[in-house]
Parts: sequence; C-alpha cells; structure tokens
Amino acid sequence: MRIIDETGEVLVDEQVTTFDNGFVGFWLPRDIEGTIEVTHDGRTGQSNFSTSKEGATCLTTLQLGT
Repeated sequence: MRIIDETGEVLVDEQVTTFDNGFVGFWLPRDIEGTIEVTHDGRTGQSNFSTSKEGATCLTTLQLGT
C-alpha cells in the first residue's frame, strides 16, 4: 500500500494486512490531498483522497483493476 500526498511525498509505503472486515486504518495529516494505491496479486487500484474538513473520513470504494 502506498499513500502519496499532492507534493509527491510518500507517507506510507508498506505491506499491510487487513482486519477481518477487510479494512485497514491510517491517520494522515490534516488538510492534505493525495492518492492511495493498493496492489494485490498483480492488480492495482488507486483513489484520490482529501483530509480537508469536507474530505471523507473513510474510503470504501477503491477497487483493484482486472
């Protein structure tokens, strides 16, 4: 899993294991934007995020490509 902010700084770059419900959790700095990238078995999914006041607190729509 990689989490990159809008400046290109890599905030997270590590292999993670999901909880039993399929989720993982990360605390990110306030008021940034960036991209979350997940790769598994050669498939990758990406989603943009924002930690602004209007940003979502949970991302549930990221899907891996075929």
